[in-house]
Amino acid sequence: MRKTRLLAIGGLFAALLAVFSQISVPLPFSPVPLSLGVLAVFLIGGLLPPRLALGSVLAYLAMGVVGIPVFAGFLAGPGRLLGPTGGYLVAYPLMALLVSWGQTRQKTVGFFSLAGWMVLSLGACYLLGTLWMMVYTGQGAWAVLGMAVFPFLPLDLCKALAGAALCLRLRRSLPSLTIAR
Repeated sequence: MRKTRLLAIGGLFAALLAVFSQISVPLPFSPVPLSLGVLAVFLIGGLLPPRLALGSVLAYLAMGVVGIPVFAGFLAGPGRLLGPTGGYLVAYPLMALLVSWGQTRQKTVGFFSLAGWMVLSLGACYLLGTLWMMVYTGQGAWAVLGMAVFPFLPLDLCKALAGAALCLRLRRSLPSLTIAR
């Protein structure tokens, strides 16, 4: 029964990521859209234990690779992971794992520590995404940072703050939602 519950919760969070990814705005100067996918990854990492958080985001990526249109803009296929935004998508599992794992290392998890782990995971996402986009486009670091990191940084930091607040609120309101770590 416990395994079935874990699979169901992991699937629900993968679906949440798919829905949040569709709330996106394409930008004329960047192949990376503004999306709430990062917020969903923060919630997954903030509410699930490490293995389940990782599995949930990997399930999302697998759905997209096999052709289910879960990526921003209702896109799908392996080309999304090999395209300009592939590095950011591939970083999602690492982000969820970092946020979740970071909490297991602390006796109590407060707003600032949770937001800090989310910001750290965002740095990992930016690093992997920027490196991949540099390879994909052949452009230098400053050009890629200018189109795929700097414009997103203020909103992504707000997503980290909102994600931390939402996670703490959901833990209090719906204690059965959060899996024991």
